[in-house]
Amino acid sequence: PAHPNARRQLAEVHTARKETAQAVGVLEKLASEFPTDTALAVRAAEAQLANKGFDAALARFRALVGADAGKPELWAGYVN
Repeated sequence: PAHPNARRQLAEVHTARKETAQAVGVLEKLASEFPTDTALAVRAAEAQLANKGFDAALARFRALVGADAGKPELWAGYVN
């Protein structure tokens, strides 16, 4: 799908079906297209964790925490 919200939903379907690699692909592409969308970046990092992409998840969480250390929801993913 071309619409960003439809692609987010597609990523969630992949996640629900335990198709984590596909979810990561969709979410990483979206995150690169919308770099100011923090919620999307968090979701991409969480998907990386689910897919055992620990280095990629850590890098994304580090960037998120570095940009806004005052958000406790970011620290949970960073610590994991």
